[in-house]
Amino acid sequence: MGRAFALLAACGAEANLLAVTKRGRGRPSKEQPGADRRAAEVDRERLVRELEIHQVELEMQNEELRQAQESLAASLRHVSDLYDHAPVGYATLDQETSILEINLTGAAMLGRPSTAGSQPPVSSKVKARPRQVAS
Repeated sequence: MGRAFALLAACGAEANLLAVTKRGRGRPSKEQPGADRRAAEVDRERLVRELEIHQVELEMQNEELRQAQESLAASLRHVSDLYDHAPVGYATLDQETSILEINLTGAAMLGRPSTAGSQPPVSSKVKARPRQVAS
């Protein structure tokens, strides 16, 4: 990363030089024929510097994205551990009340493995109570 910041700092001084060079572009050149070659060389150097700056910026963004990805993975592990080892049973059901996911406590309560797969609906383990319809 130190190289990246040094390159960006060095390019800041060159940006001022490039701005001065660009200002003089619109005028017809009364200088010798070598001026066109020098102008082309300056353009090439400017493009190389811009590409180097862009590369450094991309490297910095890539590092930030890697750090964000690592942080999200750590958060996911933490939340998964909280879910799996909660003192109460948690389950995720589909519309037919089949278990999609269940934590360790819930699996122990139902006497089944914590991986859901193709398991019977929860309603097969729970006795339904008659419901009264409010009038």
